[in-house]
Amino acid sequence: MSGKVIIFIDGSNFLGICREFDPTFQIDFDRLAQTLVKAVKGESYEGTYYYASYPPEGHLKTAEEKEHFIKQQGFFEAMEAVAPRSWTEAVAFK
Repeated sequence: MSGKVIIFIDGSNFLGICREFDPTFQIDFDRLAQTLVKAVKGESYEGTYYYASYPPEGHLKTAEEKEHFIKQQGFFEAMEAVAPRSWTEAVAFK
Protein backbone atom coordinates (compact mmCIF):
# COMPACT_ATOMS: atom_id res chain seq x y z
CA MET A 1 0.00 0.00 0.00
CA SER A 2 1.42 3.37 -1.04
CA GLY A 3 0.34 6.68 0.32
CA LYS A 4 1.32 10.30 0.33
CA VAL A 5 4.74 11.24 -0.95
CA ILE A 6 6.76 14.14 0.43
CA ILE A 7 10.25 14.72 -0.92
CA PHE A 8 13.03 16.30 1.17
CA ILE A 9 16.20 17.42 -0.60
CA ASP A 10 19.45 18.22 1.22
CA GLY A 11 20.42 21.10 -1.04
CA SER A 12 24.13 21.32 -0.20
CA ASN A 13 24.82 17.65 -0.83
CA PHE A 14 22.47 17.46 -3.81
CA LEU A 15 24.13 20.38 -5.61
CA GLY A 16 27.60 19.12 -4.74
CA ILE A 17 26.91 15.72 -6.27
CA CYS A 18 25.39 17.30 -9.38
CA ARG A 19 28.44 19.56 -9.82
CA GLU A 20 30.79 16.59 -9.51
CA PHE A 21 28.75 14.73 -12.13
CA ASP A 22 28.59 17.64 -14.56
CA PRO A 23 29.05 21.33 -13.66
CA THR A 24 26.56 22.32 -16.36
CA PHE A 25 23.90 19.78 -15.31
CA GLN A 26 20.41 21.29 -15.06
CA ILE A 27 17.77 19.77 -12.78
CA ASP A 28 14.13 19.56 -13.86
CA PHE A 29 12.64 19.45 -10.36
CA ASP A 30 9.10 18.78 -11.59
CA ARG A 31 10.28 15.77 -13.56
CA LEU A 32 12.39 14.59 -10.62
CA ALA A 33 9.35 14.75 -8.32
CA GLN A 34 7.12 12.94 -10.81
CA THR A 35 9.73 10.21 -11.29
CA LEU A 36 10.18 9.67 -7.55
CA VAL A 37 6.43 9.55 -6.88
CA LYS A 38 5.99 7.02 -9.69
CA ALA A 39 8.97 4.94 -8.48
CA VAL A 40 7.44 4.48 -5.02
CA LYS A 41 3.93 4.04 -6.45
CA GLY A 42 2.70 7.02 -4.46
CA GLU A 43 -1.00 7.80 -4.35
CA SER A 44 -0.53 11.52 -3.93
CA TYR A 45 2.28 14.03 -4.13
CA GLU A 46 2.27 16.40 -1.16
CA GLY A 47 5.27 18.56 -2.02
CA THR A 48 9.02 18.90 -2.12
CA TYR A 49 11.12 20.71 0.46
CA TYR A 50 14.58 21.89 -0.50
CA TYR A 51 16.79 22.60 2.49
CA ALA A 52 19.86 24.77 2.31
CA SER A 53 21.72 26.96 4.74
CA TYR A 54 23.61 30.19 4.58
CA PRO A 55 27.31 30.01 5.46
CA PRO A 56 28.31 31.23 8.92
CA GLU A 57 29.19 34.91 9.29
CA GLY A 58 32.69 35.56 7.96
CA HIS A 59 32.89 32.18 6.20
CA LEU A 60 33.08 33.62 2.67
CA LYS A 61 36.73 34.62 2.56
CA THR A 62 37.87 33.97 -0.99
CA ALA A 63 36.54 35.46 -4.21
CA GLU A 64 35.60 31.94 -5.34
CA GLU A 65 33.50 31.33 -2.20
CA LYS A 66 31.76 34.69 -2.63
CA GLU A 67 31.02 33.96 -6.31
CA HIS A 68 29.62 30.53 -5.39
CA PHE A 69 27.37 32.11 -2.75
CA ILE A 70 26.03 34.67 -5.26
CA LYS A 71 25.28 31.91 -7.78
CA GLN A 72 23.54 29.87 -5.08
CA GLN A 73 21.33 32.86 -4.21
CA GLY A 74 20.42 33.16 -7.90
CA PHE A 75 19.43 29.48 -7.90
CA PHE A 76 17.16 30.01 -4.87
CA GLU A 77 15.57 33.07 -6.48
CA ALA A 78 14.98 31.14 -9.72
CA MET A 79 13.36 28.27 -7.81
CA GLU A 80 11.08 30.66 -5.98
CA ALA A 81 10.10 32.39 -9.24
CA VAL A 82 9.16 29.24 -11.16
CA ALA A 83 7.93 26.90 -8.44
CA PRO A 84 4.88 26.93 -6.21
CA ARG A 85 5.65 28.25 -2.74
CA SER A 86 5.17 24.77 -1.28
CA TRP A 87 8.13 23.64 -3.39
CA THR A 88 10.49 26.17 -1.89
CA GLU A 89 8.81 26.65 1.47
CA ALA A 90 11.70 25.28 3.47
CA VAL A 91 14.41 27.26 1.72
CA ALA A 92 15.68 30.15 3.78
CA PHE A 93 14.23 33.03 1.76
CA LYS A 94 13.13 34.83 4.90
